[in-house]
Amino acid sequence: MDVHRDLLVTTVKTEEGEETRYSGVSMKDLNNLMKWLKEKKCRKGVMESSGIYWVPIYTVLTDNGFDITIANAHQVKAIPGRKTDELDSQWLARVFSAGLIKPSYIPEKKIRELRSLTRLRVTLVETQTAFKNRIHKVLQICNIRLVSKLSNIFGRDGQMLLNALMKGEDIDEMIEKYGSKRLKMEKEDVKASILGGLGKADIIELKMCLENVNRLEEQIRQLNSKIAELINEKDVKRICKVPGLGEVSASVVIAEIGNLKRFQNDKQIGSWI
Repeated sequence: MDVHRDLLVTTVKTEEGEETRYSGVSMKDLNNLMKWLKEKKCRKGVMESSGIYWVPIYTVLTDNGFDITIANAHQVKAIPGRKTDELDSQWLARVFSAGLIKPSYIPEKKIRELRSLTRLRVTLVETQTAFKNRIHKVLQICNIRLVSKLSNIFGRDGQMLLNALMKGEDIDEMIEKYGSKRLKMEKEDVKASILGGLGKADIIELKMCLENVNRLEEQIRQLNSKIAELINEKDVKRICKVPGLGEVSASVVIAEIGNLKRFQNDKQIGSWI
């Protein structure tokens, strides 16, 4: 099967010969295609793992009982003997039936979902970090050096001070009302770190960036909760025994490795990692 965004080219190879069919990728098209494949008594197939268009087709076929092999496009191209006028689907059918294709590892659905969520978390964290860095930049330019006095300006105390600065509120009063015990003890040092002021543009930028930081924080929290549902707690605890790995890293390890049984020994998995 040669998979494109809006087109499938499927070649069936049987004892009677080869037959190629062109179809769309809608669910109706796939149902008609599967009906045709069953009529041809074809339950095994192959497609290349180029791009992302193969993923939904693979999912539908495997969910309906078809045994689908995913081939590495570079490996297939390296096999000699292809005719110049041969369709990709025809060539795939021939080399597959000859046993020349080494199947790519495709994780089970649960691992694919976990992998997708852990990779999304990386994207969200990177985006959040970009907004945090922009806030640091604005404060530095405005000569507001809270970061030298607070370990985390995005914590409760830090955000309270940022909001007070953006609203032009009295810092002394805000610290006494809402500050933590530690912040109250270090009040004078914190005030001394605020050497400049914020302009209108600075306030707009800080406000928008801070809103995005908090929005992404909530999304990351929700994502962590979903990820936790997909992993075994015992596996996480076992992986966390490795120095430097915590729960977040453990979920990534589980998602990216997938089925351990595909490795014959520790050296193989070490090399793969």
